[in-house]
Amino acid sequence: MGNAVDLLNDDYSYFKDTALDFLEDVIDHFGLDKSN
Repeated sequence: MGNAVDLLNDDYSYFKDTALDFLEDVIDHFGLDKSN
């Protein structure tokens, strides 16, 4: 187990990666990238 700061950093990195994946899924779902 790391200290609290390490745990927070890991949680933030995981959340950031998950959020980016989610946003990409939403963009694909709504076809917001059709302008490419």
